[in-house]
Amino acid sequence: IVTQESQGLIPALEDPAAPRELLEQHCWLDLDGDGYEEPYTITIDRESRQVLRIVARFVYSSIKKNSKKEITSIKAIQYYTKYTFIPSPDGGIYDLGLGVLLGALNESINTILNQLVDSGTLSNTAGGFLGRGVKFRSGDNSFRPFEWKRVDSTGDDLRKGIVPLEVREPSQVLFQLLSLLINYGERIGMATDPQVGVSPGQNTPAETSRNVIAEGQRVFNAIFKRIYRALKEEFKKLYQLNSVYLEDSTTYFNLTSGELKKVLRSDFAGDNNEVLPAADPNMITKEQKIIMAKVIQESAMASPGLYNKYEVEKRLLRAMETPDIEAILPDPKGENAIPEQPDPLVIIETMKIEQQKAEFQMNLQIKMFDLMQETELLRSEILEKETRAALNLAQAEGAQDNLQITALQSAIALAKTKQDGLIATLKVLKDLAGFSKEKKGIIDGIAGGVDRMEKAPDDSGVVQVSK
Repeated sequence: IVTQESQGLIPALEDPAAPRELLEQHCWLDLDGDGYEEPYTITIDRESRQVLRIVARFVYSSIKKNSKKEITSIKAIQYYTKYTFIPSPDGGIYDLGLGVLLGALNESINTILNQLVDSGTLSNTAGGFLGRGVKFRSGDNSFRPFEWKRVDSTGDDLRKGIVPLEVREPSQVLFQLLSLLINYGERIGMATDPQVGVSPGQNTPAETSRNVIAEGQRVFNAIFKRIYRALKEEFKKLYQLNSVYLEDSTTYFNLTSGELKKVLRSDFAGDNNEVLPAADPNMITKEQKIIMAKVIQESAMASPGLYNKYEVEKRLLRAMETPDIEAILPDPKGENAIPEQPDPLVIIETMKIEQQKAEFQMNLQIKMFDLMQETELLRSEILEKETRAALNLAQAEGAQDNLQITALQSAIALAKTKQDGLIATLKVLKDLAGFSKEKKGIIDGIAGGVDRMEKAPDDSGVVQVSK
């Protein structure tokens, strides 16, 4: 004891600077005597068993009251996060880990392996017993390859005086048991051949291998989800601690960008239930993430109007762990946004519509030229009939001539009515046909020339043409 005290292994009792072992217990106590136990943290000195501190393990916002202002529940603050690998089969607080599951297997494997090696060594190098009748020369009596030793005994005496030690070869049962334990350990540690990258065989389909690996990862997925849930609880505690103890403004160095960043305590004033780890407990391997991203990309290509194309492409690049995604795929709403390119299908349809529109305008112009020509011909016909009517009127001598003049006047009136309809149609269509100002002036000139044709019947009712 004195030696241990001198080496500092056992602290001296009278040393006031010696460290002391403290025990901390999280419990529920009714210190205010209201009949409801509140959560507290008690610190006790193990050696003297004295209570050093009692601290409340709750905050005021965690107290729930009913309509009568009576306390119905108090949510205690949890300072420790339990990471569970595999829950304890007996329901205890201490869960199982790989150390517990593989510890006994590793010890058994090591023991069997040592026994097999020792047995093989003893079988290969076994000696024996030498009788008194065997006369060897002094020195090393072991043999080397191609070596012969001289003895002073006859062969008969030598054969009778040497008794080999009976040693069995390594046990096949132990070797089979070793293989069984190794295979069982690989299954528990999820280190089977496909899981560690060993090819299952040349003729094994790829989809079969993927399904086998997916089935083998079911246990690991459950473990990963438990770790994910524990990590989420720990992040919530850190978030709450930052909201209470962080300075108003803290500067830190960003390792990714190499810049100085600032974080405010007000950034942690929200609800800690919204804090989630940047991980997906349902997808673990990189291949699974890439396959999921490609499936979403194919669906987006099939239904482009229902998906956000930028987010789809961004998730695919993120699943592929592409560095500097913003430089490759800039945010459409950011500073480096690429101008939106028109859809080729829209361009083609627009060109078709423009072509149809041009064809329509051309056909309309051709039709209007025909109408203009027909109007001019009709105008000439009217002038010719008016001239004939005036000549017949001047030469009229009897009732037969009056009938001819009346027929001409009816034909002239019918032609003018048709001419008015054609001119009205031209006036309506001249803006639709896309004519230039010169062509529009020609149409207006045609209409103006017709308007200058005055209807001035004389006493006999014949239409006169103005000079």
